Formats: sequence, structure tokens, C-alpha cells
Amino acid sequence: MASAMTWKVRWMSWLAVIMLIIGTVVLYVVPLRYVLLIWGLVKFTAKLRCPDADHHIGLLEFLARVPSNRQLVRLRQHARRLCLRLT
Repeated sequence: MASAMTWKVRWMSWLAVIMLIIGTVVLYVVPLRYVLLIWGLVKFTAKLRCPDADHHIGLLEFLARVPSNRQLVRLRQHARRLCLRLT
């Protein structure tokens, strides 16, 4: 999560900012009560609509895809070694 909030993975940070802006606009236009009603209906009827589907939590999957600081260091070292081999 620290990598997403410190802009180390820029495209994920921009995606989070865009989603926050869209969420703000939706909450400004549509009352919160209706948003929660629709979210609840979708959440509780998901098993009825698609019983065999794999249901996941979007926010947790987003945070799981953000690389940790240790992974970023390894990727940078690997990229440097690859660049040295190519030259």
C-alpha cells in the first residue's frame, strides 16, 4: 500500500485518483442511500445470478497487485543487469 500512496507505481496511483474522482462525482449526483441500496442488491444477489463465478473483493485485489518496496528493488536490479547485458 505504501508504494501506491507514494507514487512509486504511477499508473496504479493515477488509477486510484481517477476512481476517487469518479466516486466523488457519483456521490455528488446520486444520493448515498441509493448507492448503498444498489451495492447491497448487487452484493447479495451475486450468488443467485452467477453461482459458479469467483467472487472477489476489488479493493483487496488492487492492493495485492501493488509491489512492495522489496519487490521494487529486485525489479530495478534485474532491469539494470539486463541493460548491462544488452550493451
